[in-house]
Amino acid sequence: MNAREIIPDLNPDNNEENFDPYEDAIKAIEEYRQEPDRIKRIIFETYFDKQINTCRSMAKYFNVSTLTASKLIREMKSDLQEIELKQ
Repeated sequence: MNAREIIPDLNPDNNEENFDPYEDAIKAIEEYRQEPDRIKRIIFETYFDKQINTCRSMAKYFNVSTLTASKLIREMKSDLQEIELKQ
């Protein structure tokens, strides 16, 4: 699954040429997919590819507390925001 499948298209009629409000977010997701830290990449793949994207479902999947799962998700989103702001 690539980033374009994850983020919906907000301009289905293609009214404006090269209109892509999520271009930076898509690039950030694709860059994060290449993350060298194995743990972060596993969390990312679980969240986006396996669609396990709530604290409770992630906590159950990894057999950790919901607080830990919440922290992992927040950390991943924070990392994605930092990557997006750099671009």
